[in-house]
Amino acid sequence: MLRIEGIALEDAHESCRPTYRQLADEIGNHHQLAVLAHRPAVLTHLMAMLAELHREQLVAQRYIEIAVVTASRINECQY
Repeated sequence: MLRIEGIALEDAHESCRPTYRQLADEIGNHHQLAVLAHRPAVLTHLMAMLAELHREQLVAQRYIEIAVVTASRINECQY
């Protein structure tokens, strides 16, 4: 359950919709994208940078998943 209500792709500001759509298709994580859609510049620039790092595979996907799961457990995420 999100603590901040997310914004669906259709309701996101038009300036960030292309990035939102691309990242949703490419890396998933719709919850994070929906929350960051409140700040179009953050969604567009920060998530684009993270997606590029993901594409370049500078850090093994296994380590990224471990970090995500660890942070989720620390934050007591329900999903």
